[in-house]
Amino acid sequence: MKLLQVIGLNGRISFTQEKGRKLAIAGETGSGKSTLLKMIAGLAAVGPGEVRFEGSRVLGPLERLVPGQPGIAYLSQHFELWNNYRVEEVLSYANDLSVEESVELYGICHIDHLLARRTDQLSGGERQRIALARLLVKPPRLLLLDEPFSNLDMIHKDILKSVIRDITQRLDITCLLVSHDPLDVLSWADEVLVVDSESTDNTREIAAESGAKVIVQPWLGFARQKQLAADSASNDWIFSLDADERVSTELADSIREVTSKDSALVSDGYRIPRRSFYMGRWIKAGGWYPDYQLRLFNRAHGSWKGAYVHESFAMSPDSIVKTLSGDILHFSVSSSPTRTQRLNHLPGAFSSPDLHFLL
Repeated sequence: MKLLQVIGLNGRISFTQEKGRKLAIAGETGSGKSTLLKMIAGLAAVGPGEVRFEGSRVLGPLERLVPGQPGIAYLSQHFELWNNYRVEEVLSYANDLSVEESVELYGICHIDHLLARRTDQLSGGERQRIALARLLVKPPRLLLLDEPFSNLDMIHKDILKSVIRDITQRLDITCLLVSHDPLDVLSWADEVLVVDSESTDNTREIAAESGAKVIVQPWLGFARQKQLAADSASNDWIFSLDADERVSTELADSIREVTSKDSALVSDGYRIPRRSFYMGRWIKAGGWYPDYQLRLFNRAHGSWKGAYVHESFAMSPDSIVKTLSGDILHFSVSSSPTRTQRLNHLPGAFSSPDLHFLL
């Protein structure tokens, strides 16, 4: 049985979530992400469609004396706490856990050193983790997180990502989160490495501020540049993504699944379908889709080879290659001016000591 089923919500939103599966939804500000979570939690009225939790329909706020679906906890963006209370007083209310379980929870949430402090003496990141722990003292089966990383600095963001990971693994609670920043949902990556070819905008600064390891390397050609990135990574397993590509939510879930199995990765590489957005539309005909790309691989089993534009990672002959579900989203050319600019840039991209033109 599915843990959560969202069926035709507002006539256009449908998805399912299995128990133990972490699901992240990215969308721009004002797109209705918070409203979606409130509908799932039974805190907002559902329009066309329905939400089912553990097989039963989630009732709206007008159908319950006390709004809210039992078994689902919702952490809002504001994480309100009672003022002028000690943290331990806030957490003791409706606590269904034993003393040992409470101590474990406070450790997981990184708040065990804050119990004697008053709620008006806390930082924003501390208040958020305490509000989260308050929801978990009556353990839910599904935890909804509304923009949990917004307004957090990098240190507190990393702490919260660790907390969410431990909640799902150690407390066996399923999580669904929404965010306006796609980078926030890429927490399955141990390391993000960006190879910058002497860009003149703020690429390096933005990447570094987001926690990426930045390498500045004058242009070597596509294959050589990517090989440099693979050689510079801390781990053997690499996921390679171009600057004009994004990871779909389904693909992120697939990567999490294969990297979290007890048997580790059971293949030497994984090919992934790529969907291209060209001149205002998604292109599938003419061989454009599924356009499989080998992008998740063990670097010990191959290397980047190169055609100068359409480079690829070549696996050794005895390698085991499987296929992942979910797409790489390729935003190729958005308009005619962009296409012209891209074509004008190609001669520089072809620069290579191994490439000679005969005229």
